[in-house]
This record gives sequence, structure tokens and C-alpha cells, in this order.
Amino acid sequence: MSAPLQIIPAVDLMGGRVVRAAGGRREHYRPLDCALVGDSKPAHVLTALRELHPFETLYLADLDAITGVGNQRQLVSELARDWPGTVWLDAGPLGAPEGVRPVLGSEAFSSLAALRAALAKTQHPVLSLDRCGNKALGPDALEQATANWPRDLILMDLKRVGSGSGPDLARLASLRRRAPGHRFHLAGGIRDHADLQAAREAGAAGVLLASVLWDRRLDPDRLTAICAGQAE
Repeated sequence: MSAPLQIIPAVDLMGGRVVRAAGGRREHYRPLDCALVGDSKPAHVLTALRELHPFETLYLADLDAITGVGNQRQLVSELARDWPGTVWLDAGPLGAPEGVRPVLGSEAFSSLAALRAALAKTQHPVLSLDRCGNKALGPDALEQATANWPRDLILMDLKRVGSGSGPDLARLASLRRRAPGHRFHLAGGIRDHADLQAAREAGAAGVLLASVLWDRRLDPDRLTAICAGQAE
């Protein structure tokens, strides 16, 4: 039996709806229309996710807060109240409401000093090392500043999100060598069960999934086996 893999549904919120993310081009994101659920109402989407698999952790991105056009704090609080497990939230510089684990996305910070200060005053943060392809989003030196990292990290590649291009296993390997005591969660590009197995074998602690769930490309029984670390 291999190490278990944490599967985390990634739900992007914009204007009170769940949107389908693709390539980081947020101006083109549209309300979710998919095989998993018949509408884009967040409560309905979360119910469909729980019916698919008993996910423990949920990742929410408040894109209104991240882009500075408002926030969905009340909606996030309602969704977190009804979710039976842990909720992670990336809301840019806004932070997270009580009971929600904050994700600090590097794209929201212009300097390493500002990010250090935010990490220092945040309880149990998750740090998202954001990229768009080969371009780092946020402080240039962040991926070398391992002493500033919390234990849990997300390797977010917005260009890979919704692309079906596969996960960035090379980046995972490089950062694991640099910071072996940290837990890395891949985000972007996962296409199928084979990608999940590859991520687990490469040492990922978890993966964030969206499109592959919306399109029902994962068999629930195989998903359960992979989460448990069982070989197929």
C-alpha cells in the first residue's frame, strides 16, 4: 500500500455562483455547466460533490476578493457551516472568516516582507505558490525562501487549470528536494486516475481537483482506492 492522497475539490466562486476556471483568464470564467450538477448554485454543487465522494477538505477561492471587486464572505461562511469537514479559503488579502483555514496566495503579495508579515499573523495558514506557466505570481524570491513557508503548500499553476495538460510533477520534485519536511498539494492539470496515481507516487500530499470532477471523469470506487493509497 502506498501513502494516501488527499483529494480536495476546488470550487471557484464569482458573483455568488460557482464558475469553471480555465487558464487563469478570469474575465472569461462562466457559471458552471457540467455533467456533475445541473446548475451553478454553490450549495447544489457542494451537495453533488459529497454525493460523488466523502471528501474531507474543500478548497474555496473567492475570486471577487482576489480580484478586488468585492467579496463573498457571507456565502463562504454559509458554505463552511454546512460542509462536514475542513474548508480552505483563498480570498486574497481579505483573509478567512472564523472556522475556515486561510490560504495565502502568493499572487496577492507584492513583496516577500508583506507575505512574511501576513504569515506571521495568520493561524495555521496554507501557502499557495502561484504561477501562470513559467511566470511566478507574487514575490520573485518566494520559491527559494523555504524558511518562510508553512508546512502545507499548494503548487498552483493557473495556466494548467482546466487545460487537461497534466500536473507539474517536475516542479513538485524540485520543491520537495528543497523542502522535504513540507506537504505539497498540486493544483492544475489533473486529467484522470493515472495523473492521480502519478502525483501520489511523486510524493504529493494531495491534489486540488475541479474540471475532472465537473466532467465526471473519475470513477468513485477508483477514487476511493487512490485516496486510501491502494494500488490499482
